[in-house]
Amino acid sequence: MTPRHTPVWRDLPYVLTAVLVAVFAMHFVVMEVALPLWVAGHTEAPRWIVAAVFGVNTVAVALLQVRFSRSSATVPAGAGSLVRACVLISLGFGAIAAAAAFGPVAAIALLLGGALVHVVGELLGSGSQWAFTMGLAPMERQGEYQGFASAAWSLSQSVSPALATWLCIEHGYAGWSAMIGIIAGAGLLAAGSAQWALRTRTAYGISTHTG
Repeated sequence: MTPRHTPVWRDLPYVLTAVLVAVFAMHFVVMEVALPLWVAGHTEAPRWIVAAVFGVNTVAVALLQVRFSRSSATVPAGAGSLVRACVLISLGFGAIAAAAAFGPVAAIALLLGGALVHVVGELLGSGSQWAFTMGLAPMERQGEYQGFASAAWSLSQSVSPALATWLCIEHGYAGWSAMIGIIAGAGLLAAGSAQWALRTRTAYGISTHTG
């Protein structure tokens, strides 16, 4: 008997997980867009600290991403890593936001410390995202499923610069808190929805997933 074919957009657990992962991924844009504007307009830190933060992030990702991704080889392991990522990214963003309340030396320390904590969360979260989007999809239809996940990601990345600027820059600490809530909330929900998706693969006619 030919297995029942469910279009990806009708695979509700996968769709929900992919969308939540895309919202969680807004943290990349916060670092790329909101952080430089925050440093320049709201802190006493020198402008060069932005280059230092980006350098820390680049080096850490290049050296450690593969190692950190091994901790998210399965969907359940990825869910645990994503929860930890949410905590770390929240703490990192909290430190970055707090830099506005201090003088140059303390601001530099908070920005660098926040960037270090964030990048560990980023490394954990990136492994989880791949575990979910790849591990929950049927092997013979990876193109279809990854296409949907990529579309959700692209939409998120196109919306998030304006959202991050509006919240973090125009609304200060309250905006940072809201941005943290959106990102961490989406990540925590994604950890739960991914495990729900894993339990319901058979119900959607999927037996060749690797999660």
